[in-house]
Amino acid sequence: MKTLSNLIGCSTYLVSDNMSNRRNFHGLVECDNELIETLKGGIEVELKDVDSRILETFKDNDVNLGDYTHCIIVGDEYYLSWE
Repeated sequence: MKTLSNLIGCSTYLVSDNMSNRRNFHGLVECDNELIETLKGGIEVELKDVDSRILETFKDNDVNLGDYTHCIIVGDEYYLSWE
């Protein structure tokens, strides 16, 4: 993944989306070694390819998506990343 290395030592925003709790904003999460290992198992997509309802959840919680270019998706979790 081309943006994963940018997250090392940083924080990013997380939204989860599952049947029992739709589009839940978790706020900032620290990208420690454990999370980086988890993210390695995900898929990286450009923001334009992320479900618009997920992007709206970030925006509704005052996240400036202009600062991000990609999203790493692990199961039902969406982590913002950048190039």
